[in-house]
Amino acid sequence: PFDPAHRESLHALPIRPYHFTDGVFVVDEAADGRLTGFRVLAIGGTPLQGVLSLVRPLVPRDNDSTLRGLAPHYAITVEVLDGLGIVEGTGPVEIMLVRPNGEQVKETLRPIPVAEYTTTFADPLHGHYPALLSHAARPLYLAQMGRELWLRTLAGGKAVYVGYNSTVEAATIAARLE
Repeated sequence: PFDPAHRESLHALPIRPYHFTDGVFVVDEAADGRLTGFRVLAIGGTPLQGVLSLVRPLVPRDNDSTLRGLAPHYAITVEVLDGLGIVEGTGPVEIMLVRPNGEQVKETLRPIPVAEYTTTFADPLHGHYPALLSHAARPLYLAQMGRELWLRTLAGGKAVYVGYNSTVEAATIAARLE
């Protein structure tokens, strides 16, 4: 839904979610940053796991990693939420969050046009894999999103991690690895 070539004018909640192993967290927001670091519990009164289950069939993917990266963005697109019956219309949406200290808070967020969202959160792949994550929190597969292909040795040279971000011709691969 955040691809600038999308034929419809969609709207999104003004937060950038990221699906970590312990939940979906707000890693950035369009406003004052007061929600950054909060875990998302519910959207429109529906528990987040229920929202993610509903959006799952809508998410194009080639593997589970892509699903984890894209599903939270479908879950904050209000036209998707409306179509799934989670919210009515494209007006403000109530979300339930939990602060790092465990306190639960309700917030009502006013959606913004996707064009504004992608300008606010400029990242490779239209914000699905936020480059702004600190290096300590950033998974290895997000380390070099701007490179088509890259390598890193791990475990003292006993393992090799291959970052494969796009498909290129075999001759091009050989030239880039030299």
